[in-house]
Amino acid sequence: MNNNASTPRPVTTAASVVGGGETYEQGVDPGRADRIVDSRTDLLAALDGSSGIVVYVADDAEIDLTGESSISLGKDVTLASGRGRNGSDGGLVYTDSLPRWLFRSRAAGVRVTGLRLRGPRTDYFDPREEFSDATAAYSCGVHLFGDTAEVDNCELFGWPHAAIAFGAREQPTDGFAHHNAIHHNRMETLGYGIEIYNGWSRIEHTHFDANRHAITGFGYDTNGFVAQYNLIGPTPVSHAFDMHRLSENVSCEDDLLAGKEVTIQYNTFAYTHDSLGRPQEAVDVRGIPAEQSTVDRNWFAHEREPSGNRGEAVRQGIDEPFRRLRVGPNNHYGPTVPDDPDVGCPRDSGQSRHTPESDFTVFDTLMRLTEVLRSR
Repeated sequence: MNNNASTPRPVTTAASVVGGGETYEQGVDPGRADRIVDSRTDLLAALDGSSGIVVYVADDAEIDLTGESSISLGKDVTLASGRGRNGSDGGLVYTDSLPRWLFRSRAAGVRVTGLRLRGPRTDYFDPREEFSDATAAYSCGVHLFGDTAEVDNCELFGWPHAAIAFGAREQPTDGFAHHNAIHHNRMETLGYGIEIYNGWSRIEHTHFDANRHAITGFGYDTNGFVAQYNLIGPTPVSHAFDMHRLSENVSCEDDLLAGKEVTIQYNTFAYTHDSLGRPQEAVDVRGIPAEQSTVDRNWFAHEREPSGNRGEAVRQGIDEPFRRLRVGPNNHYGPTVPDDPDVGCPRDSGQSRHTPESDFTVFDTLMRLTEVLRSR
């Protein structure tokens, strides 16, 4: 199965600190790798039973893993390539089948960095209309549920379930996803950029676009995230960041519990309507977090401060919002650039958040990128 006839490209500019690529400084030097691979056979052999090694996918490699599933990554294994290194897009690892998980690991210390990971479907579709069993379409790029896990400087796209998943039912994971470009993961019912199934995760300096939800949390009382310095848009599907009520997913005594805590700050949300043109919230906390949660210092394209209704910048799915969800006073609303450089995602062209000589602005860039995408 391959619905990637016209493969989308990442839409973050090379000059931006958000999204990784050319400005990224924490990549892996291939000269320090234990194995350099450029074929399916070599990649699978290098990962089989390994621990504590660096496996580097050659920057110009295109490795077809169609038919593979649940490829294991051992303890302290780094799977790397060179996205942004000397202008490289990074090695491409892809599948045209629908593996439940392409890579899956319960080991601690796993890192995936500098790769392009393409799944089987970049298009929007409803699995209930195409499959007798909708779960047959549930396909995830990387599921990591050891104690700690990191995904950085990757481009991940085409995953119907989720590009990245952290944690498991009985295994909270400290996940760290940063400087990624995550786009076109948009299957109806799921379609997540990052699913935080259990544990506490940080998501930073990532560009999300054309995902049904950029970030979603499952709802356990051990489940939460900090999302900061991210750019979301310009292509809408549904709301961007969400935390489920646990009762939406499993039976529980507290039917309003929605995770432990979420902190959403220094992000830019660059759309106001969904893919059908309806007003769409950017943040949706679908119950009451166990601890005080905060949404502040974000730049929302929405024109007005939220009051709790659908289609506004922030919504809480209860009768009387906002309970244990603080919408702070330092958010900025509307398309004009905030005066405060510490509101919204980084708008400079270097690794520092403040570069006075730069004329880079997020919305100007999005306008240019939207024109490019529409021309493809």
